[in-house]
Amino acid sequence: MAGSASLQQICGYREQHDNLITEFTLQFLIIKCIGVSAMECTVRWTGLSGMTFLAETGSGHVVAMDGAPDGGGRNLAPRPMEMVLLGTGGCTAYDVVLILRKSAQNITDCAVKLTAERAETDPKVFTRIHFHFIVTGRSLKQNVVERAIKLSHDKYCSASIMLEKTATITHSYEIVDDSPLLPAESA
Repeated sequence: MAGSASLQQICGYREQHDNLITEFTLQFLIIKCIGVSAMECTVRWTGLSGMTFLAETGSGHVVAMDGAPDGGGRNLAPRPMEMVLLGTGGCTAYDVVLILRKSAQNITDCAVKLTAERAETDPKVFTRIHFHFIVTGRSLKQNVVERAIKLSHDKYCSASIMLEKTATITHSYEIVDDSPLLPAESA
């Protein structure tokens, strides 16, 4: 695929260029993630020198994950649970933008900040997640923005719907109007 490196290419590069990882010492932990809708990924441990994993998605993209130093990681990439959280944010932001576009709203930006709490004991599932949306556009209608967030939460965002099984999920939002000022308003 143009513009993206495969997991095999990255591991090959690292075997050739990183003394810590060679063809003979690279040990792989492979996890096949196969879902009902034929989604899959492969996650590989990069070797004995830490807790870094490379994941290749079924669509051919590669993402790195690492552990905290106190767990043997080197803080080189997001933690796996951070990836769950950021994936959920991406899922719901995608829904909100799509719904607002389909609702003929002139949206120019959408950001969502997720703040989460986890259980103190294993399994350390998310117990609370707050989504704060900042939606920017020209003359956005508050009721349409509220509806888009609600539809994402209640119907479309499979990630947040799954996490809702263990976490209390709350939402807030703000609308930023970036309509150009009229000449009389700018004086």
